[in-house]
Amino acid sequence: MRNIGLMSPETIRYGEQLLAKKSSANTVEIIAAMMELKKSEVSPGSFKQYRSTQKFCEKHFRLIELEKINSAMFIKLKTTTYLNRPRRFNKILQFMGMVFKFAIECQVVAIDVTASVQPMKIKRRKVLIESSDLHNSIEVMKNSATPIYGCVMEMLYLTGQRLGDVLNIKWKDVRDGHIYFKTQKRDALVAIEISQSIKFLLSEIKRINGDFVCERIFHKRGREISKDVIGHHHRKAFKLLGVNPANFNRRDVRPKSATDVYLQTSESSGEQEGLKNAKALLGHTNFQMTEHYLKKRIHNVGRGPEVFSNVKKLSKQKI
Repeated sequence: MRNIGLMSPETIRYGEQLLAKKSSANTVEIIAAMMELKKSEVSPGSFKQYRSTQKFCEKHFRLIELEKINSAMFIKLKTTTYLNRPRRFNKILQFMGMVFKFAIECQVVAIDVTASVQPMKIKRRKVLIESSDLHNSIEVMKNSATPIYGCVMEMLYLTGQRLGDVLNIKWKDVRDGHIYFKTQKRDALVAIEISQSIKFLLSEIKRINGDFVCERIFHKRGREISKDVIGHHHRKAFKLLGVNPANFNRRDVRPKSATDVYLQTSESSGEQEGLKNAKALLGHTNFQMTEHYLKKRIHNVGRGPEVFSNVKKLSKQKI
């Protein structure tokens, strides 16, 4: 193998193993080898997302040797199967780009064919859930046979965090007047002040869980609650309210929370302070991403969460 000095020992080892087996590169083997290296390089949340994309890529390209995959195959996926699913296509394109870069480093292919394929444009969602629709849907979920699902959605709104991070909250993370989140996506530490609304919600969760002891705050008799289950019951609640669930999804709750916090803080302390507070709430590293989330140009926004007067991003440390 050439340019050995530029490669990590792990890459050299995988490359030599692959080349020793055959002159042609088995796509599934290359993907598996690349994922072994990624396991130690990315956060658990990102690795979990890669896993879901890995399954599709292994299934779709299992009969094709890596060097025989070409850009036309990705363009076909782009214009047919994933024409109306740009996010999914872009994940596949990004993932296979990593596979090709790894294979190039291992010297089993010469070029990255994904480099010539443009990702699909994703239209920014301009929808903002009306406060009444969101609050009513939460109440419907709370009054169902499994009220803990409604509590999950309310915590999503009151903290502005991602669903996966909310479902991972443990009781030990609730201390010193804050809920501490270690975000899966960016591995950042965020502390959210426990407002009166959150305090009341935590009491409600304890009442629902009863005497059943579990490390996690959100569970169903000790079993983990999946994101898909929450999404399903939220759509079901919208249907019962006569609201078209196709217009909303659970990801709209985070921008709604940030927008309401921004508007409330701006009204009392000015726009810059509102933007700063929303940025801290979302755990973003720059204001540009925060502005992308905010739906501040939409009128008739209902009252949101209580103002988070002490939302802060923590330096990396164990929580």
